[in-house]
Amino acid sequence: MSQLVPQNEILEVFSLWDNTGDMTISIQHFPDAFRSCGPCPGSELMDQLSQQADNGSGIVEFETFKSMVIDNAHLVDGIEADTLSAFSVFDRDDDGTNMAQECKHVFTAIGDVLDDEEASELIIEAEPNPKGRFQYGALVDKILRL
Repeated sequence: MSQLVPQNEILEVFSLWDNTGDMTISIQHFPDAFRSCGPCPGSELMDQLSQQADNGSGIVEFETFKSMVIDNAHLVDGIEADTLSAFSVFDRDDDGTNMAQECKHVFTAIGDVLDDEEASELIIEAEPNPKGRFQYGALVDKILRL
């Protein structure tokens, strides 16, 4: 299950994007760094958080970053259940499976959309059977462990 990285590892994650070693990162790297610490907000909320983190110079300082990760730790809670619930909407047979093509369409059309290549890669990860169905619980496990 997805979880917040321990507080002592937030600096380690942050440093992956700190190209200058001055305890700052570009605002452009903020979303990836933030999500790497565990919270996974949608695009709209991520845009709001990025605006909040930006000190006006396009730079995010480590202390600001750390505070925002800790303050938004609640975004980690319920990710697995919410994701399973979303997939279950398309589980017509109530057997824990979805049709790969139907999900690919949803991935490219609704919410935080994926492009066709990203959706195809996700479907490959889902390992559909010869009838085009996949176990969505297994896919959710893979996604949350990335």
